Amino acid sequence: MPAQKLTRARFVQIIIMLTILIGAFLWRTLTHKNRVYFDCNLTTVCTFKVNEDAYTLSNKSGNFIILGDTNNPTITLTLNHEIMPKTEDGWLLSKELFKAHDNALVLKYPELDFVIRINGQ
Repeated sequence: MPAQKLTRARFVQIIIMLTILIGAFLWRTLTHKNRVYFDCNLTTVCTFKVNEDAYTLSNKSGNFIILGDTNNPTITLTLNHEIMPKTEDGWLLSKELFKAHDNALVLKYPELDFVIRINGQ
């Protein structure tokens, strides 16, 4: 097959596609967040630290409770992309939430997502 001459339209098409690919690469690079995973077996109490903030996850009277020593309002806890409300001390979660969804909670910090996978309910 002989080589074809590069036309102006074909050159513009190549430049547009290259711009789209570079833009997508830069967008994904700039919006990327680190994910840290932590496995918690709730037959015992789980303790963990995220960015110098200490948390305790325990099984309390048919519910899960996450206690934290931070009052940072930018930190949220999500389950299946739904934000969980926080009390004064921490988050109180019903075990019923985990029967229909996966067993992963996500502590969302500005620079990383801390994923807590719960086993042994």
